[in-house]
Amino acid sequence: MRRIIWDPATSVRVPEFNDVVSLHYVGKFLDNDIFDTSNVSRAKKSDSLDYVSAGISFKALLAGSSSTYEQTLNSLNASDEAIDNPQYSSNKLYPPIVFNHRHNGSGISSNFILGFRSGLREAMLDMQLHSRALIMIPSAVAYGTGGAATIPTDTPLLFEFSLVNIRS
Repeated sequence: MRRIIWDPATSVRVPEFNDVVSLHYVGKFLDNDIFDTSNVSRAKKSDSLDYVSAGISFKALLAGSSSTYEQTLNSLNASDEAIDNPQYSSNKLYPPIVFNHRHNGSGISSNFILGFRSGLREAMLDMQLHSRALIMIPSAVAYGTGGAATIPTDTPLLFEFSLVNIRS
């Protein structure tokens, strides 16, 4: 597993063991295509960029309409011509991950795959408030030979983490 702190914060506040921390994440394939995120602005940006690259102009769509940007994305994502894996939905909540930062990582939910939990635990050792980290998870500790919904078998994954809050 590899990790990089690529956007260190100017903050000197670091999480201590037993602090409750909140992080946003973005899950990506090695080609940077997003497959999941807890960050609503990244979900919107991902979808709008995919539609723009497919030749759909949001400016033109919104010009003669009373729809909001979000409503336009929702209608496109629900159409028969939707992009392969839309990320934004107004029906979805985009909360950060919240957990008790413990030295052994036991505060991180076991609902996450092993590589996600291990990578997050390692990243937390070097993160400061408002910093960002990138980890690469080998397929063996991601979804392995079984794959998952939109994740092909034997696929290594990238996760970006952003530390957004620390509570003592």
